Formats: sequence, C-alpha cells, structure tokens
Amino acid sequence: MLLTLCIIILILYFIQWMKWHQTVPPKLEGYQYIPDCTIIIPFRNESEQIPALLKKLQAHLPDRWRIILVNDHSEDDSLDKIKPHLNLQTQVLQSKGEGKKIALRTGIEMAHTPWIITMDADVQLSNDWTSSLYCADWSSDMIIFSLHMPGSHDFIFKTQALEFSIFQYLTAKSCYKGQPQLCNGALLGFKRKAFIEVGGYERHEEIASGDDQFLMAYFREKNKRITFHDTQDKVQIEGQSHWRSLIQQRMRWAQKSKDMPLHDMKKLGWITLSANLAAIALPFLTSGILAVGLLMMKWVPEYFAIRPDLRKQFPIITIVFLITYPIWVLIIGVGIVIFPIEWKGRPLNQS
Repeated sequence: MLLTLCIIILILYFIQWMKWHQTVPPKLEGYQYIPDCTIIIPFRNESEQIPALLKKLQAHLPDRWRIILVNDHSEDDSLDKIKPHLNLQTQVLQSKGEGKKIALRTGIEMAHTPWIITMDADVQLSNDWTSSLYCADWSSDMIIFSLHMPGSHDFIFKTQALEFSIFQYLTAKSCYKGQPQLCNGALLGFKRKAFIEVGGYERHEEIASGDDQFLMAYFREKNKRITFHDTQDKVQIEGQSHWRSLIQQRMRWAQKSKDMPLHDMKKLGWITLSANLAAIALPFLTSGILAVGLLMMKWVPEYFAIRPDLRKQFPIITIVFLITYPIWVLIIGVGIVIFPIEWKGRPLNQS
C-alpha cells in the first residue's frame, strides 16, 4: 500500500514537471520604454554590502528614477556608510516598525512614481544591468526579475547555486504558464496603483517572512498581469556562507508556504514535499534496481531544470545533490518543528 502511494506521488510529480518543461517563454517584442520608478531597499546590518550597491545604482540609474533606503533598526554602521551617497535622488528613512514588510511599506508610502522595485541590499549589479530593463514588459502589473547565483567557492555555495537554479526555473516556467508559483523579493517590480488595489502587505503583515510570495498571490487573486523577465545574469546574489544561516533561511521559506492564500500554491508545496518523502521511503520499500528506476521520475526532470553551465561545471556534485536533496528537505521540515526561526538576529512570528 505504501509503495503504491509512493509510486502515485512520483508519477504526479513527474507529470507536473513535464508540463513545465514543455512551457516556452513568450516572444519579446523589442525595446520598450522604461517608466519612472522608485527602488525601495530595506536594510538591517548591511554595512558591508550596501555601499557597493549604491555606487552601481547611482552610476547607471535611468533618468527620473529614485532610491529610498529604509533602515530596519540596524545595529552596525550601515547609516554611516550610506551618508556619502545621499542626494536628491537617494534618501534614507527609518522604518515605522520592525520587520521587512513594514520597512517596505514605509518606503512605498513615500514613493510617488508609477512603478516600485523592491531590492535587497546584498544584490550585486553588473555595469550594464539597466540595459536588460528595456526588454521588460512594463505593461504588466508585476515583473518578476531573474536572479543569478554563481556556483563558486565552497561546497555550500555550489549546492545553493544548484538549488536556486531550480527555483529560478520553476519561477520562470510557472509564470509563463500564467500561474506563477515562486517569487523573489530581492528584485521585484510592481505598479504602485496595483499594490494599493490588492491591499499591499496588510493581510499577512503579522508574518515576518514572505513579503514577495504573498504579494504575488494577492496580485493573482485580483487577476493582475504578472510577467517574468530574464535579466541575462546581470543581477547576482550570493548564497549563505554558513550552514546555520542557510538552514534558517530555508526554514523561513518553507514555513510561510502553509499560509499561501491560493490553492494551487499550497498544492505545489504538498506535491513537492510528498515527492521528497517518497524518495526517502522508496529504498526501504522495494529492491535497489526498481527503486532507482522509480526515482528517475524525480531525478531526470530536476536534472534538466538545473542551469546547463552548473551541470557541466559540477557534474558529480549535481548528481549527489539530486540524490541527497530529499534528506535536506526532511532536515528543514524537522527544523521548523524543533528550532525557533530567526532573521537578522530577531525571532520571527511563525503564526
């Protein structure tokens, strides 16, 4: 009975992946205009990253764009590092409360441009990052910008790059299908008017994590148009450098999924969790050869979701990652139950 259930779960998982693999991006219609926009950057203890980001932004900022930095009660010298960069285009505010959502809302309330872009303080921009903006679909209500995580340095960075490339793949493919499932607030754009119409962050403001996912869900509920834009690897983020911070981050990501307002988003979470649990159980339920054959329904589609350059650069680590990933999912699931979740040294409301 349990073996049959595991097989059914893996078949459903395989079918879902095949649907994504068959989805193709819409054709670009050439260069378009760039509307006036305000970049909102919430930060807490980001003194090492934020000066470099501000230099890149200010050097290549489109005309009439503005930057609003929102200090979420930093305890380091972030404010001192920001002061030399303040001007008519760039201002800094103190958050009206604690947490990223309140910091974002503080900045959005002071923005008066048609478009808002939320950006994390640790984002790294290339010198020509603005060139990709001309191909974005600014006629939509929300734009999910792609992010690039390089596979470099230690093992922890390589495995994060592999996992993140799968996340980016699902983000793009589900958006192309018209039912976006994943999002990333490190670089997210939306119309200010649409943000107000969907109620902003109010419905889940008590949950400290998930500002991007919840907002995307609200946009979908109101039939707002959401598009995915490939920044052509011009926007980069680094992974977590320590296992503790990585586990904390993944716990935050996983914990918020149960509160997603849309049925299909919850369904995807349950199918993914079930498939990983089935992958752990299968070797104990059937013979080795049969188990490997069944698990190929999970490993093969995931393999082709990983960026080709990463598969080529880290062939052995890629295979090890796919085989052991269910154990990682189990660790995160157990961690949510046992350990408190923190962000930037503060405990999160786990609702």
